[in-house]
Amino acid sequence: MAAQNCMFDVSGNNGVIDFSKLKDEFPAGAVMQVKATQGTTYIDSQFDYNVNNALKLGWGVMPYHFCNGDDPNAQWLNFLTVTKLSKGMAYMLDWERYEGVAASVAQMDILGQHGVDLTGRVPMGYWGSEKLNSEPEPPSAFMESWDRQVPRYRSANDPNFHNDDPGIPCLAYQYTCWGRLAGVENGIGDVDRSVLFMGSVAEAIAYCQGAQATAAPPSPQPAPSPPAPPSPSAPRLLRLGMVGTDVSAMQAKLGQAIRSAVWAESPTFGPSTDAAVRMIERANGLGVDGMVGPLVRKALGL
Repeated sequence: MAAQNCMFDVSGNNGVIDFSKLKDEFPAGAVMQVKATQGTTYIDSQFDYNVNNALKLGWGVMPYHFCNGDDPNAQWLNFLTVTKLSKGMAYMLDWERYEGVAASVAQMDILGQHGVDLTGRVPMGYWGSEKLNSEPEPPSAFMESWDRQVPRYRSANDPNFHNDDPGIPCLAYQYTCWGRLAGVENGIGDVDRSVLFMGSVAEAIAYCQGAQATAAPPSPQPAPSPPAPPSPSAPRLLRLGMVGTDVSAMQAKLGQAIRSAVWAESPTFGPSTDAAVRMIERANGLGVDGMVGPLVRKALGL
């Protein structure tokens, strides 16, 4: 498969990007990996600006979360609240050490499963390798099923692409963290640049939009519990897309249960609520379907 030299990574560290200059660097189009969040509370200041401008150019966009050792459920809610991920969208989970701390494999598995539940596809997983002595620890079998991005971590600040073999099976290869692009001249200036091993740039852009997504492997789930017999006074079964004061009341209890610093109530049962309900179902050994019936209500104290 050809190496499409069309992917790069930006964040608030790059300052305000001039997209009128940047677009000339990629006449056939590009895939932009955009930092969204880190841990449970950090939100990248340039996320919305970068995403909106890339989409206007028809580029592929891949939001990513920098994972750390915080509660993975709260991390996922932070990421989801900012990115508003939905079915089929591409996303990346960045797993590396930051000031000596990295997420555990178990935490990465939880983050990845939340992504699969919501989008129906595995994440792109960014981490080093045992060969390069740069992975936090050996990944799980589940993580090995993700689409893989391998950073080379060059020892010299070479911004140029060299068509060498990363030595590890992967879908994407970050060949430098010292790339230079017109329009990205504020902030730190350096840009992570990567190739995607795909047939064309158009295929790479389609990958971000879900057309070339890798199917998520099936994960075993407990069998859903049978619903309680309906009664005239029984509260309605709450699910994604529903609106009402009963949704707001449920969300208030949900926010207390997950103890998330980024949780916000609203009268709408949206993707964030769906993700949080699934967390409660897993934590209580219930069937995972994202719906609030009698057993979830009981777990929430409703």
